[in-house]
Amino acid sequence: MISVVLVYGAFGLLGVFLVGQLCVVLGLMVFGTGLGGVYKQLVLVFYKGMVLMLLLVIFFSFFVLGGEGVGVISVGGGWLGIKLEFLLDFYTCLFFLVGGYVSWSIVDFSFGYMGGEVGYGKFCWLLLLFLFFMMWLVVSGNFLMLFVGWEGVGLLSFLLISWWLQRSEAIGSGLQAVLYNRVGDFGVMVWMCSMFFSGVGLCEDDSFFVLSGSVFLFFGIIAKSSQFFFHPWLPNAMEGPTPVSSLLHSSTMVVAGVFLLIRVVSFFDGSWLILLFGSVTAFWGGVCAVFQVDFKKIVAFSTTSQLGFMMFSVGLGMEILAFFHMMVHAFFKALIFMVSGEVIHGSQNYQDVRKVNGFVGVSNTMGMLLLFSVFSMMGFPFLSGFVSKDILLECLFGGFFNRWVVFLFFVSAVLTCVYSGGLLVSVCGPLVFFGTKIMGGSRVWGLFFLYRLFVGVVVVGLFLLGTVFTFSEEVLFFFLKLVPLVVFFVGICLGFFAVGLSSSVVRAYGFFLGFYNPLSHKCALWVSFFYSHFLLVFDGKVFEEMGPQGIRKVWTGLFFLVYVLFSIFLFIFCLYSIATSGVEYSSLGPYICGE
Repeated sequence: MISVVLVYGAFGLLGVFLVGQLCVVLGLMVFGTGLGGVYKQLVLVFYKGMVLMLLLVIFFSFFVLGGEGVGVISVGGGWLGIKLEFLLDFYTCLFFLVGGYVSWSIVDFSFGYMGGEVGYGKFCWLLLLFLFFMMWLVVSGNFLMLFVGWEGVGLLSFLLISWWLQRSEAIGSGLQAVLYNRVGDFGVMVWMCSMFFSGVGLCEDDSFFVLSGSVFLFFGIIAKSSQFFFHPWLPNAMEGPTPVSSLLHSSTMVVAGVFLLIRVVSFFDGSWLILLFGSVTAFWGGVCAVFQVDFKKIVAFSTTSQLGFMMFSVGLGMEILAFFHMMVHAFFKALIFMVSGEVIHGSQNYQDVRKVNGFVGVSNTMGMLLLFSVFSMMGFPFLSGFVSKDILLECLFGGFFNRWVVFLFFVSAVLTCVYSGGLLVSVCGPLVFFGTKIMGGSRVWGLFFLYRLFVGVVVVGLFLLGTVFTFSEEVLFFFLKLVPLVVFFVGICLGFFAVGLSSSVVRAYGFFLGFYNPLSHKCALWVSFFYSHFLLVFDGKVFEEMGPQGIRKVWTGLFFLVYVLFSIFLFIFCLYSIATSGVEYSSLGPYICGE
């Protein structure tokens, strides 16, 4: 009886949450320009109340039902077969718990960070609408719903990244993000069409899917999750406001591709390709981060490297480990971004780490928060990031893998500690260790959203490992168990050394790195040039005669009347079909991927 109440309570609150969030967005769209301080607080309290209720019900239902999730509910159907399928399985429930918790802190942070900006009401409803589409993508049980959320987060990311309309860099970065993701979205559209004609569901296996659809879907995944060759848009997305960077890079858009890959990984026959992209992305992101001097660019390239770790885990056949790392990554990466925003504000908007150190910006509180979050990313023992990285390193010793891929992964793990240690030394120096107070930072009692994430950085990894995630024990020699510690200390020592590298080495690396984007963009421009000439001939002649010119010749008043009547009839028929189809609920049995 309790399980039934929890099941329907979870789905009911999920519907209330989605509808309520849309109501908040519509209210901000209509009245956003004239919001007063009291109304802003009411909106924030309403949103946090919905998130808290939903998280509590999903939390209790998840654990009461044995950690298998809640189920799937279908609304609609009928003759047209249009269904809204909401799926609450293991991955969805945990993503809601962690993503909702982290997003709650980021929304709190954005209310204080962007409160004095012009058009703040518009920013709020764009941010909440972005969260709506992300949650819609996560709970999607069919292709149509998934594609709506997939495209929604892509569109809203462009609007949020290019928020500073007076800055050409922000507009260019937003367009770059859209263009890179359009390439991947084309692959997802081709995959959806193949699934539509083959009649395959989201979590069902089929040979047609494996042979024709997986390649196109993989392009969409690596573009959305900023894997190698599609990675340049992610660092440039730092031109948006800090709350946007925190949201995009921690637990939402950039992990959407990996999340989809985890759901459909059993359909892929080429795990070696996933391993290759993951290892190369982790290595390239680490190398780029080592020689960066822009605070937010370092953190952005670290996100690229961590996404490579997730892809690498999926390629190993450990998709549950990739999801575990995704959960702990959300906490420390969101905390790093929000602390970086506070530090940059406190240092008169300097983002060059060479100018931040010793100037203004780092207080004791900010320094310690940055220290723990970066140490978690490096894999310091018993912090959240250590748990997932330690398990992944142990898995490498427990199987037979390509030695070059394993070598790239170990180098990438060391590089994570190198650029993280260099970041700590450059930004904080000895101040965080000796407790020297300097200017900048918010008041201690105004940082509860940071303290919430700090708790997650410290304890969430061990909590999830002890309650939800289970991994097979690897029998290893004692010195192999010490490899994560060796990687940590070697990397942090190299990070201290990297800070003092000569300018000639940095210039040489910058000379090499400076050719990546121009060369890749020039190749893309040549392809676009020939493609545009093809369109000029084909579209300008064939489609023009078959389309507008041909329609204009037959467009009469009678034709327009028939067109309007047919459209009205079709609309009424669709409503009738959905209204008479009813609601269905089923357990998770046939919906668990790979089973």
